[in-house]
Amino acid sequence: MKTPILLTTMTVVTLLTTSCGGSKQTDNTPFDTADLTWADLTGHVKECVVQSFAAKEEGESRVKEGPALTTRTFTFNEEGLLTSDQECTQGYTGPKYIFTTDGEMKTTAKVDGDESRTATLTRDGDGRIIELTNRSTVYPEYDDMQLSLVYTWVSGRVAKHSYTGWEWGADERFTFNDQGQCTNSLIESIDLGAGSDTDKKYTYLSTDEQGNWTSREVTVTTRTWEESPIDNERTYSSPDVSHFIETRTISYY
Repeated sequence: MKTPILLTTMTVVTLLTTSCGGSKQTDNTPFDTADLTWADLTGHVKECVVQSFAAKEEGESRVKEGPALTTRTFTFNEEGLLTSDQECTQGYTGPKYIFTTDGEMKTTAKVDGDESRTATLTRDGDGRIIELTNRSTVYPEYDDMQLSLVYTWVSGRVAKHSYTGWEWGADERFTFNDQGQCTNSLIESIDLGAGSDTDKKYTYLSTDEQGNWTSREVTVTTRTWEESPIDNERTYSSPDVSHFIETRTISYY
């Protein structure tokens, strides 16, 4: 299955409601912005490093096994606006996105080290990101060189991501509990008559003094499928189940 490089390494980016720069809040009021809300963060976050590890059973629990499979680093300014985003996997250093807000409805992203790509974030009237486009600067006339990520907001948070590009597409829907924690997500992807359904379930293990989670267990169940070109019937594989532990190292202003 083709995977859009660059775009799928981007975590959903959401910008500030009503004001691009955000606003300081009193010491007695929690500091929140749309960027922080999407990232499931609160408080004056300066940097958040998210790592994912394979997990193995040890007694009645699961523990991390081996080095981090992925490492994603977000930085924010003092107003709570996302300023950079970079994801790396084992053996591969991903591009670093550096965001510049023009004060209106668009934010451009410099793809550090790759001048052949450029990205733009578009907001709605409330300042929330509704689309990220990532396009070629070398062949801008070719639509199939453009990657797109559309965000659907429900009740003040991003409830769905829709990815498209290069004959590939996927929808990811999120479910939250009464405390606002994401309890599971469902990813449906398709690529030229084949695809997969992936269900992720989250169990939270620890939080910091600000109330931000710092570790959680992820159970991932995936079923791949192929579609018959004759009757469009889908044939599914047996489910594949894997376990991971995600950690967040968060620093504050």
